[in-house]
Amino acid sequence: MLISHRHRFIFIKTVKTAGTSVEAFLEPLCTPPGHVVQHHTPTLISAEGVVARRGPEGIGPDHGFSNHMDAAAIRERCAEFDDYRRFTVVRDPYDRTVSWFHFRAQQTDGAVGLSLAQAQELLAEGRQRALQQAFLRFVQEEGPPLEEHRLCIDGELAVQRWLRFESLVPDLQSLIADWQLPIRASAVATALPRFKVIRQGLVTPPPLAVYLSQEAVAQINGQCRWDFATFGYTPHTPEALPSLASRTGKS
Repeated sequence: MLISHRHRFIFIKTVKTAGTSVEAFLEPLCTPPGHVVQHHTPTLISAEGVVARRGPEGIGPDHGFSNHMDAAAIRERCAEFDDYRRFTVVRDPYDRTVSWFHFRAQQTDGAVGLSLAQAQELLAEGRQRALQQAFLRFVQEEGPPLEEHRLCIDGELAVQRWLRFESLVPDLQSLIADWQLPIRASAVATALPRFKVIRQGLVTPPPLAVYLSQEAVAQINGQCRWDFATFGYTPHTPEALPSLASRTGKS
């Protein structure tokens, strides 16, 4: 979460949307000159703005500003909330759920979800159906992280703008140009940090479609109804996908 008093904007950070990278990229606009950006940081409060704590609790006090705090909580702490421009990052609900599926495995030492390596191993063994079944169980039991509560105040969307994960670089370039922020738009592609890498990185992730069954699609469509309607993503029709039972491979 960021607040820039100098440039009069607030960044509300969502989950599994490259929010940490965007946050770190724009952090210098919220801190005094000479500040060095780090992956983990205590809450930083200055005349320039606020950078909410990133990282473990032991890194320092949060002074009431947490990493993924919701819009209503930010408004309570920031008197200028209604006067500042507010934005966030969103992501295709299916892709975000897959990213969460892998992240939760990492976060829980394999107790929830599957790691990316496990998913690749199942596919290498021809066990796509087993991967789909594991993903379906995850969607049914935990599901994606929902953001309506984080981005709305009294049922109204509290951001005026959102960047899409799928087009993050051009969307961020447009934001910089439209809001006249002192960053060269051409620098975004090379300077945007990538602190957290799950499905992107040194290995090629499996295509999204291999995780999806009719049942999983129907479940996500229901869970993420608000996200589809608000941010313009198109929900799949479950019937358009091959049924789980017709998938080939071992179980």
